[in-house]
Amino acid sequence: MTTLRSARVLLASDLHGSNACYSKLAILAKRDRPDFVILAGDLSGKSAKVVKHTDSDEYEIVEEGRSQRLSAANFATRRREWGSIGIYTVVLSADDDAAGADLGRLLANIKARRITEWFDHWRKNVDVPLVVIPGNDDPPEVDAVLTSHDAVVNVDQRVVRLDGFAILGLGYSTPTPWKTYREISDDEVWRRLEKLVNDVDDWRNTIAVIHVPPRNSGLDNAEVEIGGGGFLGEIHERMAVGSEEVARFAREFQPRLLVSGHCHDSRGFVWIGDTACVNAGSMFHAGQLATAWITLSEARTTCQFRLA
Repeated sequence: MTTLRSARVLLASDLHGSNACYSKLAILAKRDRPDFVILAGDLSGKSAKVVKHTDSDEYEIVEEGRSQRLSAANFATRRREWGSIGIYTVVLSADDDAAGADLGRLLANIKARRITEWFDHWRKNVDVPLVVIPGNDDPPEVDAVLTSHDAVVNVDQRVVRLDGFAILGLGYSTPTPWKTYREISDDEVWRRLEKLVNDVDDWRNTIAVIHVPPRNSGLDNAEVEIGGGGFLGEIHERMAVGSEEVARFAREFQPRLLVSGHCHDSRGFVWIGDTACVNAGSMFHAGQLATAWITLSEARTTCQFRLA
């Protein structure tokens, strides 16, 4: 008979570059001492401000066709404010041509650098294991950081043993309208998960960290544009956008716990058979950290959601 391992797990996901959210996560982990922390993907932010550093030591930003100049002090304040909600700043010199700059490459490198800074801070200040996967919004440039940084345990497409648990991961989503970095078909989701199965010998002590939630679980609802036109603008409808194959994986293999992210406003805790499934949600755009505190014991599994 399997002896169920016990653990207290802190789950967060979809921080999307928010310095405020990451700082709060480090503070919570250091103060409340979970057995380990899981980041279920989408560490990278979604947007950036392009700013020119002028010859007069001012900073010029052009938005919606309007130019605004900021003093060095005002720019530093704005930059902190942007960073707290996951907006990056690409600073060009006075001689740079914004139209000719390789902004995609610059931004990808900035994303990787910010994640490195986060992990450096974790290593120096938080003595709690940090389990991570990428998500569909994380560019390839972050892979080297996730793989090589000694502050984190990257479980993407692998199985890692930690505190008596087997932890497996998949840092991809099914296709989205935005054609992001890590999107694969649902059939490919199954193929990649199936490759991990032989490395697991005790499913009741296994945690699956899969960025895209199980379809029709209630953890995968999102607003999807279904039409447009007219003075009312676009028409949106909430619908399930998760993975059928992740749901199948949960039903067939019954890991102890399956955690995901991807759908920011679908925070929840549901059961698929004997598998506890959790999405912590995300409020990164407001600089608020959404977390799920999951307690695994031999008697039961519980989950408490918090905002910080």
